[in-house]
Amino acid sequence: MRIANALRPAHEARSALAWGLAFAYGLVLWATFRPDTRLAAACCGGTLALCFWRGLQARTLWRFKVALAGTPVQHVSSATFDRARPALRGDLWLGWGYRWQPEHTQLCHDVLKRSLRDIYPPAWFLRLHGVRHDPAAAKGLAWVHGLAPERDVVVPFAALEGHTAVLAVTGALKTVLARLLVHQLASRGDTVIVLDPKGDKGLEQVCRDVTLRLGQAERFLKFHPAFPSQSFRFDALANWDRDTQVASRVRLLMGHTAEDPFSAFVWMTITDIVRALKRAGRRVTLQSLLDTVRSRHTAEALALEVLEAFLDARRAAHVPGASASAPAAGGDTARRPGRHAAAAFSDPRLAHAVHRFRTEVPSASQPADIAGYLSSLEADPQWFAKMVVGLTPILMRLTAGDLGPLLSPDHTDLADTRPVCSTRQWIEGRHVVYVGLDALSDTAVAESLAALMLADLAGTAGDLYNHGPADGAAPRRVHVLCDEWGDLVCEPVIQLANKGRGAGVVLYLFGQTVSDLVVKLGDEGRAKRILGNMNNFIVGATSDADTLDFMARKFGETVVRRTTVSQGTGQKTEDTGLEYAATRQTSVTEQALELVPPQVLMSLPDLQYVAIVNRAQVYKGRIPVLTFDPPAKGRA
Repeated sequence: MRIANALRPAHEARSALAWGLAFAYGLVLWATFRPDTRLAAACCGGTLALCFWRGLQARTLWRFKVALAGTPVQHVSSATFDRARPALRGDLWLGWGYRWQPEHTQLCHDVLKRSLRDIYPPAWFLRLHGVRHDPAAAKGLAWVHGLAPERDVVVPFAALEGHTAVLAVTGALKTVLARLLVHQLASRGDTVIVLDPKGDKGLEQVCRDVTLRLGQAERFLKFHPAFPSQSFRFDALANWDRDTQVASRVRLLMGHTAEDPFSAFVWMTITDIVRALKRAGRRVTLQSLLDTVRSRHTAEALALEVLEAFLDARRAAHVPGASASAPAAGGDTARRPGRHAAAAFSDPRLAHAVHRFRTEVPSASQPADIAGYLSSLEADPQWFAKMVVGLTPILMRLTAGDLGPLLSPDHTDLADTRPVCSTRQWIEGRHVVYVGLDALSDTAVAESLAALMLADLAGTAGDLYNHGPADGAAPRRVHVLCDEWGDLVCEPVIQLANKGRGAGVVLYLFGQTVSDLVVKLGDEGRAKRILGNMNNFIVGATSDADTLDFMARKFGETVVRRTTVSQGTGQKTEDTGLEYAATRQTSVTEQALELVPPQVLMSLPDLQYVAIVNRAQVYKGRIPVLTFDPPAKGRA
């Protein structure tokens, strides 16, 4: 690597001026003395060529110095972007920038050793070249983006299939980048799901705007707890094939592991309730689960309905041995601490039905789902309440107030004209879904709501992975943008990060620090599981030490050369006369340092980033603010 002092004065300009004067002097001599024409032409031509050559060198250095002053934030209208989008050929545009190379690391360390007055040209020089802002007073290090000429940063779309993490402090990059991504991803015709804890108006606007500009306003869907009348109704438990899937999904909401005994009991209890509701022909909703868990009367009424239907059907079919009177064992005794079955029910009709079921139906013929549900009812109520103590608050959060009709929709209510959707319908309809979680008003409900939707999406992704879309078409690509991972990341996100790629699910996780992720998940190992599944990282300004350390390892190292100059003088007076000695030594040493210095990541200006794409390609870039134009007439 050649060491170049790019911040030195433009000596080439003085040389170009001297050669220009020599050319002018040669013309004067030729006009005055009329020497040999060929000789004069050769001399003048040579001096003119040298003048242009040195002038171009000076111009290159001046352009570099002007570029160090940085570029102000730019605004690009959606109409302008749409006109340029066909040239991208389906790839993703991430603003303007350059590919980061080891020579840029060398330049960074050379510049960091200098004061700002040595880095930026004088104000008059900048104004002469059209720069009106003061780079020394700018937010962040403006010179970082000027280390190389910028061009369009275009990322192959296939590189995004490995998921993407975006890290930056508040107000530096994330929301503006999310708008840019949503506009491009939705324009491709893909499904886009935006989970926004803050309820950013700009994110909602870009989701709505892109569908209007495409003439596909029906693709836009909005869900916001604070605006129930403007929201669609989400059938959270519509997509499942096996009875156990609902229980597994609810357990993900609780954030417990399969080894947790309370979690295992909740899983078993919900599975029993789902089977009972299924036998009774009722829809499984969050509200029906809550009613059955919380109300003893509702649970017994469901058991009575199931038993009467089963016994009536059995009698009508004239099953041989129906009159057998041998009592059955009646389920697993470990599930119901020692209480007599006859005294376990408050409804005498249910006690009679249970007695008939136990005496008329041989144990080998008793359906396991009915026997399991009865065993849950025969458990001590106080013991049962303690075992499901973590389930009831979760269900209450998601069914309280206006959330009840929103998340447990009544399909028979013709007065409610709000559409009912599920994650499968989102994917098959290629919808652009904006979900405002209103975390500022109610953090607990926002976290539960996000976990519910992500858990349902994970279940749908698994079904798509196994069976493909219902219409037999090619698999849809689904882009899930999760803003503020400190609020949204949960076990379903880990599942999607690990296994979602096969179903076409691509995650974009936005956060401020790696520490937020560790705190949210409560375990550094679980945080690493998510980060380890991210193939792409886009980093804006950040000052968190753990984040800087993590990204330094991601970017890797390179060799930086340092020049050391030493000099000395001496004299001897012992001998006759005076001897004087002087020494000067220049040495170059190499040192392995971070490819992107932490000082750079800490001091990036707003809307600028350093990204690693496809695990190895490092880019320095900046993005514009996407503004929205009214859609063309006839397209809305």
